[in-house]
Amino acid sequence: MTAKKEVEVDKLLDELNPVKKKGFDFGPDDAIIFSNVESPEAPLLFSFQGHKFGPLDDGSEYKLPRSVISHLNSLTVPDYKLVTDPVTGHQRSERIANRRRFACVPVG
Repeated sequence: MTAKKEVEVDKLLDELNPVKKKGFDFGPDDAIIFSNVESPEAPLLFSFQGHKFGPLDDGSEYKLPRSVISHLNSLTVPDYKLVTDPVTGHQRSERIANRRRFACVPVG
């Protein structure tokens, strides 16, 4: 095959099978109000799937991809309390709940 025909064949193949963009598909953007429950005074800078986001300030409105919103809403830290063992009388920590670190509330 000649070089000209090879180029035409490559072009045709590209049209039939377009190259998918590499990387993570974040999905559509949604408007949210960001709440930093853990540290309201500190802006949040973070990376997710290799992309950087932020700074996000507490109480401000942003447009973020749904996957990022879902990720932020899923982050929690455990809450513990001290309880006394009735048999031994020793104190131990017991997990009582999970506390959210951030909240992304939809606008509208």
